[in-house]
Amino acid sequence: MKVFYTQEAFLPPKTPERDEGDKTGVCVETLGTIIIYGDKSDPDNIRQDEVQYWHSMPDDMDINDTLSGEKQVPVSFPTAKKIKEMRGRLHKQKCINNRVQEGIREKYSVEEELKGLRTGDTNLKDHVLACCAKGDEEKIALGLK
Repeated sequence: MKVFYTQEAFLPPKTPERDEGDKTGVCVETLGTIIIYGDKSDPDNIRQDEVQYWHSMPDDMDINDTLSGEKQVPVSFPTAKKIKEMRGRLHKQKCINNRVQEGIREKYSVEEELKGLRTGDTNLKDHVLACCAKGDEEKIALGLK
């Protein structure tokens, strides 16, 4: 698997061909988002925050061969050292996101959530916002947000 990150949403690449029975992955997996805060100590030279969207993909997938045929956004393939540094942050963020999703699913199935979004169900909205707020608190406490 190759690990990469972008600073904007990437275009979906074509999936590689697989033989029947081959269980090798054929999709890009989102690992998480990391925000690198810019230096704001000098008011005359404020640096913007940098958002990195981290993903992994099979080794034989060509990220530049997009489904739409459009040019791919800039993609960075970090060194093993940088991947190791970021792995803990990405794992913690993914675990928190999973807990938020589980909290929503305890009360609403996917179908119920979609129906609630269509119908403007305020109970659903309040529950989802409460679950997301709890997740945000955890991320802030860990310095992930």
